[in-house]
Amino acid sequence: NDLSKGSKVNLERAMAANGRFGGHFVSGHVDGTAEIARIDEKSNAVYYDLKMDPSLTKTLVLKGSITVDGVSLTIFGLTEDTVTISLI
Repeated sequence: NDLSKGSKVNLERAMAANGRFGGHFVSGHVDGTAEIARIDEKSNAVYYDLKMDPSLTKTLVLKGSITVDGVSLTIFGLTEDTVTISLI
């Protein structure tokens, strides 16, 4: 744990349920974890290869969604044990 007395942390108010939601609303549970296997920085995007157990990737589809740290992302690439996401 890197937190200690005086550490700066990010605090945000909870999203109000009485307004319009933009994008994807993510809820559910954690099915598994992944390890960042490769980061490929291009001029217009950054690609992340996330290595995970093949039992997880078999339930995923190309251009489907995966949630990473609470953010819903589109699957850019998919192999037996790796998911690629792209941040632009």
